Amino acid sequence: MATRIPFHGTYRWKKARRIAKLTAAFRCGRCGRILPGKGELHVHHRKPLEQAPALGLEPLNFMVLCAGCHNAIEPRTGEPRINSGCDVDGRPTDPRHPWNATGE
Repeated sequence: MATRIPFHGTYRWKKARRIAKLTAAFRCGRCGRILPGKGELHVHHRKPLEQAPALGLEPLNFMVLCAGCHNAIEPRTGEPRINSGCDVDGRPTDPRHPWNATGE
């Protein structure tokens, strides 16, 4: 019997995720930060896959978010990331973030 491939590892999901990021111009849909680097943006399902699997590849169900905004909308388990949040202007709220360094 064949092993089932998880949804997030499929070619179709990776392609849909890439198109969503390109369509959003690599801009977080919540704070507006532009993050063109690999892995800096997440594609969030507005309606979770568990509740609506048919919408898993529907672009209208996607929201492109930075890691901090994604964590604010859908809290993750584990250690908090350095960019665990940002204010309404897109500035990181974590005092350890390099943007908040005083330069002394």
